[in-house]
Amino acid sequence: MWRHYRQLIALRKQHAALARGGYRSLDVSGAGAGNAIAYERYLDDERIVVVANFSDVASEDLTIALPDPGDGEVRVLFGEGGEGELSADGLVVARVGPRDVIVYRL
Repeated sequence: MWRHYRQLIALRKQHAALARGGYRSLDVSGAGAGNAIAYERYLDDERIVVVANFSDVASEDLTIALPDPGDGEVRVLFGEGGEGELSADGLVVARVGPRDVIVYRL
């Protein structure tokens, strides 16, 4: 557990958007969306999206609505199994494990 928090603290120190950026809640749709939340932190050209699953089971095929999906690269900064890709609808996340969080850089 300690290692988990140390990684998150280090991530916050490495990315200014997480420390000082603006905040925006994002709509989540798809299987298990009722137990998931997503938000975006942004600063200058940096965009970070955090997706959290509060359920005891995995949430799959989630779509995170983004005001401007863009067409750039999606990179997982923290978490496992949550490959994401941008579509016209937003960020499509294949899987978020039970009681897990995934942090993406857009």
